[in-house]
Amino acid sequence: MEFQIEHRSRIFARGMQIPGLAFMGALLLMVIIGVTLQNDTVLMIFCGFSAILAVIEVIFMILSLIEIFYGAKVIVNSDHLDIRMVLRRKRIPFDQIEETKYFHYEGTKYPRYRSDDFFGDYTIVKKLYGRKYFRTQLDIFLSSGKHISLTDNAKGYSKKRKQAQVNPAINPDEDIRLYQAYQCYRSAVDQYAREHGLQIPR
Repeated sequence: MEFQIEHRSRIFARGMQIPGLAFMGALLLMVIIGVTLQNDTVLMIFCGFSAILAVIEVIFMILSLIEIFYGAKVIVNSDHLDIRMVLRRKRIPFDQIEETKYFHYEGTKYPRYRSDDFFGDYTIVKKLYGRKYFRTQLDIFLSSGKHISLTDNAKGYSKKRKQAQVNPAINPDEDIRLYQAYQCYRSAVDQYAREHGLQIPR
């Protein structure tokens, strides 16, 4: 079965941060050693270095935008997982998986502004903090020592979690695609283990 998830890779976020840090580091280094941009050679080197950093940042920005629209696809087969992400594709046999962990994590959205309150001729602009959101993560640990992390949007989880406190029959994760993929994997790996007489962690 196929599951389309809203995966976000840390590598693309870091790829957009590193060029800026490298640019600031280069400026700081020149200040420390007392080099100025009035030197033509230094200016050419600095401009070339800055141009390379700008290209790298644009590339990672484009890749990040592509990932926002594409996400990732998890395909659960009878004996392996097929994970398709931007620029990457991984085929993971069940017998190479040592452990899986599914969990939620919490973040804070960017501050929002609201200007629906008025006082005389002035608009009071409110800056709203503390708007929390949940995402889910599935870590897959392999026998090689490596691990793969998949993330997904947990839209509706917070509301259903509150409902589950009143009605235990409600599963807060039931609408999350990554959770559905995880449950499908657990079912498939159980079947695979029975057929081959193996014990594979779920």
